[in-house]
Amino acid sequence: MVEAKAAVTHECLELSRKSDCRFYDCLHARYPCGVKEVPENSSRAQCELEKSYANGLNDKIVEASLFDMESKL
Repeated sequence: MVEAKAAVTHECLELSRKSDCRFYDCLHARYPCGVKEVPENSSRAQCELEKSYANGLNDKIVEASLFDMESKL
């Protein structure tokens, strides 16, 4: 079993509730993996990348919907 190195904070709980990628900073502080610098493919980096993809898809869906609505006018 891995021992926690930091307490659970209200701020970290809020980040988790809001699906904020900064939550992973809290997670790594609580359960450090022993590296000094978090690698580019870290949990937070992956989270931010996935959110950017999701936002891009949302933009494309909105654009397609608007185009479809305009073509029906």
